[in-house]
Amino acid sequence: GVEGILEQVEALLAGVEHAELVDVPVDRLAGLVERVSAVSHRVDALRVAVVGTVDSSGVACLDGLRATSWVTHRTRRRRGGVAADLHHARVLRHLPCAATAFAAGRIGQAHVAALAALHRGRFAVLLRRDEWFLVATAVACPYAEFVAVLERWRNAADPDGPEPAAEQRSFRLRRSLTGRADGELRTDDLTAAEILALLAPVERALWEQDWADARLRHGTAATDADLARSPDQRRHDALLTLLRRGAANPTGLEPRPVLNVIVPLTDLERLLATAAGLPVDPVDPTTVGPDTGPRLADGTPLTDQQTLQLLIRGFVRRVVVDPAGRPVAIHSRQRCFTGPLRDILLALARTCAFPGCDTPAHHCELDHIHPWRHGGPTTATNAQALCDHHHKRKEQGFTPHPHPDGTTHWTRPDTTPLE
Repeated sequence: GVEGILEQVEALLAGVEHAELVDVPVDRLAGLVERVSAVSHRVDALRVAVVGTVDSSGVACLDGLRATSWVTHRTRRRRGGVAADLHHARVLRHLPCAATAFAAGRIGQAHVAALAALHRGRFAVLLRRDEWFLVATAVACPYAEFVAVLERWRNAADPDGPEPAAEQRSFRLRRSLTGRADGELRTDDLTAAEILALLAPVERALWEQDWADARLRHGTAATDADLARSPDQRRHDALLTLLRRGAANPTGLEPRPVLNVIVPLTDLERLLATAAGLPVDPVDPTTVGPDTGPRLADGTPLTDQQTLQLLIRGFVRRVVVDPAGRPVAIHSRQRCFTGPLRDILLALARTCAFPGCDTPAHHCELDHIHPWRHGGPTTATNAQALCDHHHKRKEQGFTPHPHPDGTTHWTRPDTTPLE
């Protein structure tokens, strides 16, 4: 039974505790990480299933407790974690594809949590209809891409977006006797994007200042661990800087940040036809991908209503791209990527181009794939987004090799390929 299997698992884990990981060959570490992750997912799935069994069995009622309190008391776990397990167990009863993939270790509890967040109201029925597509995406894609697809599925399944609440915005800052204040900001996606756009240049200046100070202390050996501030601390200081500037100039003009919005031509035509009252075929939610549909430069998907609002209020810049998604109608003879060219290329890139790096593109700089000093042009087809860390790695011998279809493979300094 289950108890006997657990005894075997516990005995095996006791042996793993004393295993010498330093003896694992480097070429087998990738497979080891994947297997350990899959085993961890399966253990999480078993725990969720057991909590669900406690819930459905009614055993907690015999002690006069709710299932969450009953499990929390016996496991000494955080109540919030047990409550999440219980919620996921209840949702998985209606999502057999997700339950099977979770039990097999092919998706993790984070995937289940993302699906469960949408399993409510009218979305519950739509989610049960299309879960096969979303689970297949979760199995095949990195987690960030899965979330992007899930958000685009939500917009395609309900193009009008949620009904607007009377008051969705709020800001709280609570002071305590410990000398620390904790806050909470609630707002919509567009306002959040505007706030981040206002913070970005100030945050970038503080980041450059931190790196300059670190290099003064440690020279070229400086790493991000030597920076005086963490990313959250820099964002805090950037916000405080903006507030102080505003307080010093209360009658000045209100700054309006630039929000770059990517709208594929097919979606633009559909939106305009819808606004004109013409018949339009609805978007099939099971055809969306991480880069489909209207979105902000950081990848945040937009509903049809939000996109039309931005198109009416803003300016439209037409960019022609090739089948690989690279702009082909903009070029420049200058050394650096600046102005509209820089904005467009960073907006189209979701992350750093180095394999496996998930640094957002808006935290990267544009790099010449074929170096400028060797004749590489400042054009869209010769550009890639690289974070500071991987720009240094490129200078140290990691080399990109672009292909005509728009894909790029990288090699290490010893010419062996990167996955």
